[in-house]
Amino acid sequence: MNISDRYDLMSKRDSWQKLNMDIQPYGVVGHATMNVFIGSIHHVITYGSEAYLTDTSQYQLGWNASKNPFLHNNFVDMPNVHGTDLGAVLQDRIGIGKKEWLHITSGVRFDYFKRDTHNTLKYQNNPLYDGLPKGASGSRYSLKILIEA
Repeated sequence: MNISDRYDLMSKRDSWQKLNMDIQPYGVVGHATMNVFIGSIHHVITYGSEAYLTDTSQYQLGWNASKNPFLHNNFVDMPNVHGTDLGAVLQDRIGIGKKEWLHITSGVRFDYFKRDTHNTLKYQNNPLYDGLPKGASGSRYSLKILIEA
């Protein structure tokens, strides 16, 4: 996905700018559901996962009449970033009673993300370059409970 067209700024005759931000996503998603009957209790068990990789880069083209160092062009304002996103889910929707008048759903989801920054010569040539920022990562479990009558 290229969002450069949103940021094509040509409002003045003495300057022009065009921001290119290229995001390349790749990923897969999958899930399955199975029905299990134990006496008068009906379980609908769903499990699934997703995995995404993204590569992001940015470049600003342009020309300014101003010599202000904060109005720069033809530089990269961010490093290239490689992203990883993983998720997994497991839930059980339990139907109880005559005609399953009561449903109790419990579940858990796990999410993980990681962002790796990569230096480039164009990023280092930015006049405000102050070193490569650190990447980021994290994970979290989310619990779910739902009661329907």
